[in-house]
Amino acid sequence: MGTVITPLLLALWIASGWWWAVCSITPQATLFVIGGQFHIYWTEPRSIRDRAFETGDVAGDTPEFNWWFDSYVTRFTMGPGGVRTQREVDIPIWFIVLLIGGTTAWMWWREHQRTRPGKCPNCQYPIGTSAVCSECGHRL
Repeated sequence: MGTVITPLLLALWIASGWWWAVCSITPQATLFVIGGQFHIYWTEPRSIRDRAFETGDVAGDTPEFNWWFDSYVTRFTMGPGGVRTQREVDIPIWFIVLLIGGTTAWMWWREHQRTRPGKCPNCQYPIGTSAVCSECGHRL
């Protein structure tokens, strides 16, 4: 699974320098992909959004790639007695690629380090009925 997700996230990370995408997750939460990061924001109380998913190009104004985590809290006054709070979190895509890709590589490496039944633990050569490996001479 990680061998599929990692290249897709890497392609998304590169493409986010030229294109953006926004997706309303819930009525109060939105995921925005631009500039090498996932920008997640949510509002309290709920705001109404009429779009479910949009994409577009950056049209001449290339966004700055953000390389690290960030978070914000903004409060808006909405008429008498009304306050809306918007919380935002920026998660760099490279971090998720590193997490998933690193874990996948480690699991792949561990799988290939195991000794298979019927093979020499030293050289992985198929062993016969003798007590010594015919390839490397390792005592079994």
